[in-house]
Amino acid sequence: MGRVLLLGLDGSSLNIIQPLIEKFNLKNLKQVIVGGLSGPLESVIPYVTPPGWASVFSGVNPGKHGCFDIFNFNGLGTHVTNMRESKVQFLWDYLSKAGFKVVVLGMPFTHPAAEVNGVFVTGYPAPISAYPKELKSRMKREGYTTDIPKMGDENGLSRERWVEKVVTLASARAEISLKIMDEEKWDAFILIENITDMTQHLVMEDQELLGKVYAEIDSLVGRLLGRMMDDDIMMITSDHGGRSSTRSFVLNQWLWENGYLTPKESIMKGLFKRASTGLDEFLGNRAVKRSLSGTVRSLTKPLVSFLAPFIVSSLFDKSTKAFSIGTNESVAWVKLLPDDEVEKERVKQEIKNGLKMLKTEDGNPVFKSVTEPSEVYHGPRVEDAPGDIIVESDGGLLITNWGASDKGFFTSPPPAREGIHSPTGVFIAYGKTVSPGKVSAHVCDITPTILHTLGIPIPSGLDGKVIKI
Repeated sequence: MGRVLLLGLDGSSLNIIQPLIEKFNLKNLKQVIVGGLSGPLESVIPYVTPPGWASVFSGVNPGKHGCFDIFNFNGLGTHVTNMRESKVQFLWDYLSKAGFKVVVLGMPFTHPAAEVNGVFVTGYPAPISAYPKELKSRMKREGYTTDIPKMGDENGLSRERWVEKVVTLASARAEISLKIMDEEKWDAFILIENITDMTQHLVMEDQELLGKVYAEIDSLVGRLLGRMMDDDIMMITSDHGGRSSTRSFVLNQWLWENGYLTPKESIMKGLFKRASTGLDEFLGNRAVKRSLSGTVRSLTKPLVSFLAPFIVSSLFDKSTKAFSIGTNESVAWVKLLPDDEVEKERVKQEIKNGLKMLKTEDGNPVFKSVTEPSEVYHGPRVEDAPGDIIVESDGGLLITNWGASDKGFFTSPPPAREGIHSPTGVFIAYGKTVSPGKVSAHVCDITPTILHTLGIPIPSGLDGKVIKI
């Protein structure tokens, strides 16, 4: 029985990879796609990093693992999602308990490092945490970092210099990761790289800059291929896909103008009228590392949790019935405030029907779907979903919560959203035992497929199925 090597490329998808392969001669990516099994990988809703990777490595939907978005909105409180808070078992737990050696490097939205039968190092956006603990100092000493350089304004880098910097950081992460790969005995090696998603958000329309990023990924794939034994299988997977953004729909603006949200005169009107990258991102930039850090979380969680009710009590009038929350992507949540269940249901149906009736200039629906958590998820954590209504767009429309223009509810995407997420990522399997071909899969299929490949019985209760490779 061979080993399994998984390379996770955050936000990557075939619609991005394939045009770059020919233009920039990405021979290693071409080799694994042409010579292996490949195809689209359906993500979960919302298709953002925490629920995406949590489903990849648990084999279950957010209704079971409880990771619903970048932030967990508990009631009206909020803190950054941490996969370690989930009650489900993850792939590394199953492998460790079965006696298999694992190496997991760069796992995002996870802190502290999981205690596995092998090695575990956390990734963006948490501070570095490692198991065994003594590995942390080595990772830092050899240049492993999850920090993201700043791009823009007077203190930031130009687009070109920013890409050079993130590629350099990714190269340093690759070096130390490959050293650990060579030094450790392992049955499953998992490496997650988020440079793909970061750059797609910021330079999606610049093929030259995007090509430099994927050239680094191609080089990494080549070095991993060179370390494979005859019976090994390489898998490349993502948590979601990527696409260009076209424009934004300001959901709180729509709620305001339809009488469901009432901003206080002194504060909210100015916030709605100016373009913004979103209050959600503001919260993330300030709170993300602290809220994931085990050493200071007990002090900061009450402060972070304080922010969301402050939005309601100090920014929205008491007559407010609903407001939107989310992370400036293709999916947003609408949180309903009425305590009376009959009134809450009435407001919910009104909002759902109103959003479904919205049309674009050419007569098509603005939104792909307007649903409720019970229609999308199943499992014991469904009631923990952060909103009562799920609004999903299509065709590159970003749903933002703050900022508007004079053109009604539509505006240009924020500067940090040249590219946004799509529901379709990528799956590739390659090895001497893998027959070339095409396949369609789901993020929940990855864990049962790896367990099956290594001869481990599939646990009951998983939502995914085994991909025939």
